[in-house]
Amino acid sequence: MKAGCNEGLGAVVHDQMNPANDLHIPDRYFVLDAPLLELPWDEFEFSWSYCKDVLINIGGFVPLGFFFCAYFSQVRRLDRSVLATIVLGAVVSCAIEVLQAFLPTRNSGMTDIVTNTLGTTLGAMLYRCQLIRGLFATVLGFTKFAEPSGDHCEKRPSSNGTL
Repeated sequence: MKAGCNEGLGAVVHDQMNPANDLHIPDRYFVLDAPLLELPWDEFEFSWSYCKDVLINIGGFVPLGFFFCAYFSQVRRLDRSVLATIVLGAVVSCAIEVLQAFLPTRNSGMTDIVTNTLGTTLGAMLYRCQLIRGLFATVLGFTKFAEPSGDHCEKRPSSNGTL
């Protein structure tokens, strides 16, 4: 199979395998009036697509929250590892959304920042849960990972000795 570029100075990049996939490059391309961080009530729509986007944003940032909370707790030994993780998730999400405002095929919205930060928070809370941490440590064979450090998920006895 021959790979290479034999294009001239034209505005078309030809696909050698399938001519239907040729790329046509416009002289100029820019987005008119692209909103920067559109407000949640302006971008909300009652549809499955919108709900799917919200769930994907939350689920996509759960691992970030989980693993950075683990890092901040076990490696960096921060006192407020959950708060540091949530702030990190919000800053990363904000950076992504601001950069998306300059991409012609992407939208920039506050809903994504809120849902990404919610996913980060959920991931950090999952890490703080002793059951999840123990399961994760068992699967990976870690022992230090499962050590409790201020657990928020286990039931603690009350002052009268009951759970």
